[in-house]
Amino acid sequence: MLIIFFLNLLLRGDGYFPFSKSVEPYLFSFVVLLQTLVLIVSSVWMAVVIIRPGSLVGRIGMSDRTQLLLVAVSVVLIAALHVLNARRFAEFGYAGRPVLLVALLAGASLALALSWRRHRFSGILLADLILKVYPLACFPIAAKRSDMLPIIGEAARSMLAGENIYRFYLLDNGVWTQMVRFPRLIMSYAPATILHLDPRLVTLASEALFFVLLFRRFGRNPLFSGGMILLALSPYWHFRHELYEAPFWVALAVVLLALERRDSVAEVAALSIVVCMHQWGVLFLPFILLFLMRSRSRAYGLTVAGSALAVGALVVAMSSGSDLAGFWQHTVAYYATTLTS
Repeated sequence: MLIIFFLNLLLRGDGYFPFSKSVEPYLFSFVVLLQTLVLIVSSVWMAVVIIRPGSLVGRIGMSDRTQLLLVAVSVVLIAALHVLNARRFAEFGYAGRPVLLVALLAGASLALALSWRRHRFSGILLADLILKVYPLACFPIAAKRSDMLPIIGEAARSMLAGENIYRFYLLDNGVWTQMVRFPRLIMSYAPATILHLDPRLVTLASEALFFVLLFRRFGRNPLFSGGMILLALSPYWHFRHELYEAPFWVALAVVLLALERRDSVAEVAALSIVVCMHQWGVLFLPFILLFLMRSRSRAYGLTVAGSALAVGALVVAMSSGSDLAGFWQHTVAYYATTLTS
């Protein structure tokens, strides 16, 4: 089931790949529907097997042999996908460097071998970061391959100049592209823009912080190291080196930890960041509100959620130059139009 889950993600990804953009729309929609159904079924199946009460995995954790097998399979797949990436996107400046790839694979394997017994978390995290050096060195960020990090960079420059970030930007693929993400995510990548660094360094730093936060809370759980291997060494996240959601993972983790500790200040601060960072943050808000109302009180839940929304709205207003209609058009109405078409 795990193989079906990841093959489903890797073989068709997002966009039109591997189909032509001229494919019959109804046929393409049917393929996407089937892909979605496979993803749902495989996800539910895995969740039932892994976390159901009294499950074998839940009682004894994931054995060392199983974890080592997962690591080995993941590393091999990551290496193969890097080779395929270099060939498939050579026209966008992707370069294959076999010597560097072998050196990084050896370095990641050595980090895992030295830390496996006593410091497994550190070894897995270090191996993850070592392997992600390869895309940094060999795969440039190009709008022709993926336009979100390039447009986040353009929006960050506009934000630092005090301009409304919700407009169209001309990217290096010759396409005028709109800014569809919330302002706090752009702020997360502003340091890379200021220091003229690769924005993926922010992604890697956020990813490392995310795992550290989880380790401090769940590190003693027998399922933690196996789960971390599945996520940190997921071939998909290495193949899609240009993804940008890791800062949002950190913010969401902080919200959940604050909720668990019943820290009112941290709850409002973290939730304020989440709701103006990503559309998912707004979708999660009702569930967090419901949790607060049931675990504390209705008044407390409404106060925290209302305060977070007020701060988030202020950030949105400042980032959009008070052009809230433009913000709505770019981040919400755009998706409604796309889904309708």
